[in-house]
Amino acid sequence: MGYETKLIVVDKYALKRSYLEKEWSEKIAEINMCKLDYRGPYRMALANFRETDCYYYADDGNTIIFKDKYGEPLKEITLPALIKILKKENQNYWRIPAAIQMLEGLQYNSHKLRNLRVLHFGY
Repeated sequence: MGYETKLIVVDKYALKRSYLEKEWSEKIAEINMCKLDYRGPYRMALANFRETDCYYYADDGNTIIFKDKYGEPLKEITLPALIKILKKENQNYWRIPAAIQMLEGLQYNSHKLRNLRVLHFGY
């Protein structure tokens, strides 16, 4: 059994809209993980991700995203922590190494960005 998951990499800014009480973040990258192992390291660790204090705009540029398709608040994790978790996943699932490579590339260049985080988006 699996759980449909997207990993949304955002750069968090210290700009808040008073009516949302959340920080704006710019979407940097997105990877569709589709169905990860329901009992795998990512799904087990997800319960410990903290609820994020940010939102981002959907691809239409107008829709504010601060919950996933199930109505659950977005959860966040740092790049290094997520990379460590994903390296424990089954590497035969091609999306895992691809996600790790993307995240490591972003982490390498993170000094050029402000505050990178990865948001969990269930759908």
